[in-house]
Amino acid sequence: MSVAPNIIWCERCNFETTTAVIWGVFKYRFSDGSEIQVERSAGWCSACNSIQPVEKSTDRSKLLKKYEDLQKELARLQKSFVRTLLKFDKREIADIKYECQEIEDQLRLLDVRRGPQRCLTCGSTEIAVIDLPSIGEEEIRKVDFCHPGCGGMLKIRKSHIRYSMNFPKKVYDVEGNRILEK
Repeated sequence: MSVAPNIIWCERCNFETTTAVIWGVFKYRFSDGSEIQVERSAGWCSACNSIQPVEKSTDRSKLLKKYEDLQKELARLQKSFVRTLLKFDKREIADIKYECQEIEDQLRLLDVRRGPQRCLTCGSTEIAVIDLPSIGEEEIRKVDFCHPGCGGMLKIRKSHIRYSMNFPKKVYDVEGNRILEK
């Protein structure tokens, strides 16, 4: 399968990159050797002077609320004996259980994490998360972020070039420090 990244550029200077920089396999490794997915997004890293993958901030109260809502939905689906017996909701139940496990993993990380968010490329904590808008095929949109240095606004559009790539696995400790790339 191939995918087309979005192109991000500054309207004032010659800065340009793609969202492909945030693609890949990123995992946290706990002291017991277990691994979970790194929640990440695009962000500006002052040390890299570019858009890089950065750790997302996680709000414990929002996670707990979402987990509670999912548990209620799961209980509702599992109480419906006939529907469960006939496997109408089998896929939906599996999806909810998977999402609950992801939330449990994030809560486990929050229990041990002490440091600030980091750039997943260089480890710097001088980062700003960038909320990239979703865009259509021929659409150009402004990104709500001022390009440091020149002060220009960033814009985003779809690329017409599609990529098919294999990504190395990048492993980080629970504080966001890279410990392995393979």
